[in-house]
Amino acid sequence: MNKLEISKDFTIDDIHKIREYNFEVTKTLSSAEQKIYYKNKAESFLKEAGITPKPIMPSQIQNRKIDLRGLMSYAKSKNVSPASLSEQEKKAFMSGF
Repeated sequence: MNKLEISKDFTIDDIHKIREYNFEVTKTLSSAEQKIYYKNKAESFLKEAGITPKPIMPSQIQNRKIDLRGLMSYAKSKNVSPASLSEQEKKAFMSGF
């Protein structure tokens, strides 16, 4: 496999080169090996870019609840899909938003 060369201007052609390169490298890998390959590439990119991912602490997660069973039953009673309900109807089954 040839070394990947990216232009200084980073054009759409470079994106195509990256995709082709990654395809060639990973086409014979198993799903688990591909997962490891892309995880390592992402970690390498983040390190090079100076980005340090931080864990999300449980205290940062807001307490939100959705009554999915109630929402589904309500939509079924109206003979519509839950996605087609209005925001006001959906919010009746949500708390903490």
